[in-house]
Amino acid sequence: MDQALSELSFECEPAQASRALYLVCAPAKDLSLAVIHEIGEHLRSLAPDSIVRNGDYPMGKGALDASLILSELKHVEKVQRYYAEVSMIVSKMKQRREQTESAYRQIDKSADDIPSLL
Repeated sequence: MDQALSELSFECEPAQASRALYLVCAPAKDLSLAVIHEIGEHLRSLAPDSIVRNGDYPMGKGALDASLILSELKHVEKVQRYYAEVSMIVSKMKQRREQTESAYRQIDKSADDIPSLL
């Protein structure tokens, strides 16, 4: 579970997740309810307010492997940074649109002095 936590796609605290799902893959002879329960208890200690779900996938050969999905995260610096960047981009887009509209108004105003040929 600690390895799965270290391999998340971005840094976050598991305690900030409202939901967590883990999947344990291991040889059937090594996979028991006690192992799944122990991993679940470890995750619950890291994310005490989360709804934790689990699953197991017995395999013929291989080592124990755990996959983890955290969702409904309350505070993620990376996501907040994206929101801040998007806010700046939207502000710049509005500013450019206003500049363009102003330029069009000036062109239209200049064209007022030209007589219509129709």
